[in-house]
Amino acid sequence: MGKRNRGSVSAKNFIALFLLSATLASSTVAQAGPWTPAPGGGYLKVWGRWLLGMGYSDAKGDTRKVGEYHEVGLFAYAEVGLAEAFAITVHAPIWQAFLLEEMKPGGGGSGLTLHMPLGDPTLGYRLRLYQKGGFALALSNTLRIPLASDKAVQAVVDTDSGQSFGSLRLGSGTWDLSFALSTGYAWKKAFIAISAEYVIRGAGYDHDLRWSLGGGYTFLGRIGLRLRLAGKHPLPTGSLSPDDNPSGIGNQTNYTAFGLEVDYRFWKAWTLGLGLEGGLVAVRRQSRGPVISLSVATNF
Repeated sequence: MGKRNRGSVSAKNFIALFLLSATLASSTVAQAGPWTPAPGGGYLKVWGRWLLGMGYSDAKGDTRKVGEYHEVGLFAYAEVGLAEAFAITVHAPIWQAFLLEEMKPGGGGSGLTLHMPLGDPTLGYRLRLYQKGGFALALSNTLRIPLASDKAVQAVVDTDSGQSFGSLRLGSGTWDLSFALSTGYAWKKAFIAISAEYVIRGAGYDHDLRWSLGGGYTFLGRIGLRLRLAGKHPLPTGSLSPDDNPSGIGNQTNYTAFGLEVDYRFWKAWTLGLGLEGGLVAVRRQSRGPVISLSVATNF
């Protein structure tokens, strides 16, 4: 099995990679909701993200022991108002690394293997359909561009049995077109937002239904607290076989998860944030483990 951008990485080197991204910035969830910036205004967020893998959740939701697994990366999200009630959005990975322990035939690991693929940017727009007072309703569409290869780069081994049962893939190789409705209400110091999204996937992938429910509150004028629940659920529309892939970049990945973020406005419109994410129920066909992130963001 061919491997791209491969190299053996020690635990110390891995931690250094993570700290480098973290100091540059991060966060759990990019700005989301039915609101749009004023024409010429916008929002920018940059965040570093670390997934600490703690076993693989299979198709039944059972945890299987695999070699040590991590994901670390640096990402950016921006939205800009082009006209009243209309904004364009961009979500782009700046740098990504996937690390999976290479297992020896007789058992035991032989160090982490590093893979650094291209990331898949997502372009979109948000159109605010209605607003009255703090209430808003919006339609959005996004298109994810498949730059990363969908080729398997490393076997995934069950450490209990010593048998290979899946492959690490770093891209899906398919265009994803999404349609979403979002609504919410904003007060002076708080907000709630709900969204429902249908994702059309090509290349035989099942389509996905995604949703989110979140809210936030600002304390002392500078400290923001946000909580978000989100889900991704495949629909039986495709012809492609399911994937056993710790990255979750595959077919029939399913989860219901939470995200918690605290941010602090340190200067004018600039904020620093710390986020934590994790699966709650129905986590299938992806790695388990918490996601820790650090961010810097601003409105302009």
